[in-house]
Formats: sequence, structure tokens, C-alpha cells
Amino acid sequence: MKHFVLLIAALFIGAPSTMAATADHTVTISNAYRYDNSFIFVQNGITFSVYPDGEFDFFINNRVNVSAGIAVGPANVTFNSGYNYNPYVQYDDYGAVLQVENVPVYYDFYGRVSQIGDVNIWYRNGRVRRIGGMRVFYNNIGVYQYHTGFINIYNRHYVYRPFHRFFIRPAVGFCLVYNRPYRRFYNPVRYSWYRPYRDNYRRSYARIGRDYRRNDRGWERRRSVYRNDKRVVARTNNYRGDRYNVERNRSVRNDRAVNNDRRST
Repeated sequence: MKHFVLLIAALFIGAPSTMAATADHTVTISNAYRYDNSFIFVQNGITFSVYPDGEFDFFINNRVNVSAGIAVGPANVTFNSGYNYNPYVQYDDYGAVLQVENVPVYYDFYGRVSQIGDVNIWYRNGRVRRIGGMRVFYNNIGVYQYHTGFINIYNRHYVYRPFHRFFIRPAVGFCLVYNRPYRRFYNPVRYSWYRPYRDNYRRSYARIGRDYRRNDRGWERRRSVYRNDKRVVARTNNYRGDRYNVERNRSVRNDRAVNNDRRST
């Protein structure tokens, strides 16, 4: 009887540690892939949620009273869920977010987000394969399996926040990802941000999926909104140019290699 009591006591004592180990393991394997299968990280006080196909949502941490919204039920606190971030966002002619406060957002030719702040994003077979220093792996049917590494030194682990459950994909009319390189000739202008914008609205002057070159007359209207302070300056697009030149040089090298092989045969 004495041994039986000791056995029961040992089971009760060991159960919490076993559950804790299981919970820790669960957090470890899913700490970058939460809430509708998105990768969540923070850049300069702004939380971004990037989906595997290149769509994204965001939340400005110090602009919204999250606790008040959650207390009354479902809250529109993120960009895609309907919160009005127009005073803090710059848009381009496709209606894409170019910059959030002073965090620039870049896209590849297919409309997928390719850089947010200093976090680069790469794709393979239509899905995120690397985000910052974190590599993502999928199974044969494209379902997330695991990841290695971390996004950057400021985003080593996933940290839960109540508003994360409000991240959603963009509405159908604002989905920017397309199956042809429609942004290849488009080079928008970004401006530094100093104070909230007035009369700033999300308008689409170009159609998603159609090639478009910037309309200077249309951009004049945006510039009058975004240059709302004498300290505002146009920001360079070095990242886009550098990536384009790298891809172009790589393509040229590949073409030369193919031509040399043909000559040798």
C-alpha cells in the first residue's frame, strides 16, 4: 500500500513537468508560424504578419488601444481588418503600401512583399523560403513543416500578443500578388515621414496584373500629401535597383554560359 501511494504521488509530481516539456516543444516548432499561417515579426515598433504567398498585414504598436478593442469583441485593429492607418502610410499607384511611418516596404515583380525595413524575403515555388535569417521548409504538397534559424537578432522567438489573432489577408480587391511580373517597369517614389498625413486615401490608379509606368501627374497629388513637412525628402530606391541589377547580371551570366556551351558543341 505504501509503495502504491508513493507511485501515485510520483505520477502527480511528474505530470506538470511532462506537460510543460510538451508545451515548450509545441511553442518551439510553431514560434514563427502562427495565426492563419503567417510569419510575425516587429520592425521599428510596427508588427508585420507575412503570409507564405507574399501578402501581408501590419499593426502599429503605439497607435491603437488594443485592450479597449478586444474588450468589446472582434476588433478592427490591423490594416487589413479595417483600421484607418492612412495618416501613417504611403501608397503607390497600385494601392500597395510603400511605407509605414519610416519603415519602407518593397515588392518583387509579381507583387509579393520582398523586403520590410531591413528584413529581406525570398520565395521558391510560390512560397516564402527564407525571411531574414530564417529558412522555411514545406512538405511535398506545400504544407509548412519546420524552420531553422531566426528572422533577425530582434526577432529570435515568437512572442504572443493579443492583437495577433486579428491579422488577416487583404480583401480580394486589394490582393497584390499576381502570376505575371506586372511591376517590372514600375518604380515608385518614397518620402521620409515626420508627421501624420491629412487627406490621404488608398486609391488605385493602375490595375493589378497590368504593366504600368508611374504617372507623374497622378503622383503630384500624392506628393502634395506626403511632403507635408519641410524636413521631408525623397528616399532612394537602392534596394530595388540593387536586386534588379543582381538578377539581371545573373541572367546575363546564365545566357553567356548557355551560348558558350552551344559554341563548344
